[in-house]
Amino acid sequence: MTDKPATLAGNGLAEATEHSATVETSALTYEDIQGYSVEEKNEQIELPNNSDLEEIKGDIIEADEVAGDGPDVDGVTGRVNDLTLGDEKPKKKKKSRPKVGKKRRHITGLEENFCDPPVTPAEASEEKQIYAAEIPFPQRIEECIQRYRQKRKLKERNAHVFDKYLFFGGIESSQRQFGGMDIDEIRAATTDEIRQMTATEFIQSGVTSAKFYNPKDTEDWVVDFEGVVKGFLSRYITECFSSIDPETDTRQAGQVIHNFLNYVLHHDVCPEYTANIKAAQAICQVAPDEMRAASDLYAALPDSFNTATRFLFCDGGIFKACEPEQPASETPEEKKASGWEGYETRYNPQKLDAHLQLIIFRFNMMDKIKDETLKQTIYETEPREIRVVNTKSQAYQIVSTHRPSKRVKAHNEEMLEKENLSGKVKPTGIAVLRPTVIDHAWSNVPRPEDVDDSQQPTETFIVDDHLLAKMVVGMKMQLDVCELNVGGVRFIKECREVRPSFDTLLPQSLMQTWKDPVLNERPPPSVSRPEVGHLDLGKMAQDDDMEG
Repeated sequence: MTDKPATLAGNGLAEATEHSATVETSALTYEDIQGYSVEEKNEQIELPNNSDLEEIKGDIIEADEVAGDGPDVDGVTGRVNDLTLGDEKPKKKKKSRPKVGKKRRHITGLEENFCDPPVTPAEASEEKQIYAAEIPFPQRIEECIQRYRQKRKLKERNAHVFDKYLFFGGIESSQRQFGGMDIDEIRAATTDEIRQMTATEFIQSGVTSAKFYNPKDTEDWVVDFEGVVKGFLSRYITECFSSIDPETDTRQAGQVIHNFLNYVLHHDVCPEYTANIKAAQAICQVAPDEMRAASDLYAALPDSFNTATRFLFCDGGIFKACEPEQPASETPEEKKASGWEGYETRYNPQKLDAHLQLIIFRFNMMDKIKDETLKQTIYETEPREIRVVNTKSQAYQIVSTHRPSKRVKAHNEEMLEKENLSGKVKPTGIAVLRPTVIDHAWSNVPRPEDVDDSQQPTETFIVDDHLLAKMVVGMKMQLDVCELNVGGVRFIKECREVRPSFDTLLPQSLMQTWKDPVLNERPPPSVSRPEVGHLDLGKMAQDDDMEG
């Protein structure tokens, strides 16, 4: 390789040319390097080592001191700081940047796979004294709740759910008034003392209210973890905490309660209620799926068979079905004349094919009725002579379901395919229901404990198979049921309500807006003195003007 010395400005440049290395600068022009061959340009240029570089800098500084800063030579400046020599690069000032990294996710204690850390020997010894069997249960559970809230970071939604759950259990968790603390007292207090001073969950002692549990009056109270969970998830979450998706609401609430019950078991707070607590946890696990099924049943009933039967025998569709088949008209004028224009419900007779509804009814009657005599009667009876003879609104409880087998489904589909009706008649099965009572705490309606459901006769209904898959034994439904004049055949006209199998009405739920009565010494109004007991608004206004 041919060494070509770098061109440097200023006196003393001869000293720099004595070195064999070449100094590369960004100011070199194309004319300076045009004498290089391609091979020479591709090779890496040798640069001076550190000792040689120091000599070059020293010579240039001396030359600058003697002659001053000379003009640029060949477009290359003579300043040392502008040279880029060897591996040394000019240092750039780093810009301050905020630290970029993953934000630390705070553990709330409600994560799916979260478990409490093992109890240390010191904690175990302390908890044996706190949760000793001889200590009354109200004191133990109060201490447990306060410690649980200290160890869990509940967000606003979860905190609201947990507070309402405690309310359903008769425990007050509202904010304490006049709870100010001196800062010196806080500094001198221990961790347990601070927790007790700042806790909002407590069981009444002293000042009593009929709204919460009173240790001095336990006649109407029992310890039932399972019952409280049933009532809370089946009534409060669905009625007072509802959103578009009841499954999500129930799942989130169930996770909070399940986590608390895990804490109770882990710290051995009340071993005498272990079985009851585990039963409550089982309700937390099955509740979301069952609430979703109940919501789907309410939205889908009446199904295809019951809709067809209702159309035929409640809305006069049977007379239209027995007429010669004509193409359906969908003109706006005919819709308006029929009275169903703008009728936006899941049941719209205007959109139903009368002949297809009659096929659905007769096919399922022949398929599901096992009594050959009744089957023959329905087959021989003129369709227009079949009518509704009784209608009632009744609460039912699901006793059992009988879904069609794969063989039966395949056989029925084969028969329908021969008649060019494939896919138009859905598979159906049998739902066995028993009359019951859904508790709503009405004074003029019997309570469930006053009615012996086991003595009630069961009733059978034909229901679509995909809805039978969602029915759970024990579910309750409020239905409008019609009975036909052929063999007592019943069908579902309307579904008013669907309740899960664990549906429970807690008396405590009626106390949510309760306020204890206050003695009023003001005399009541009478015929002779009607003004007594009423506020004189005019006088109050005059008093306000005088004060102003």
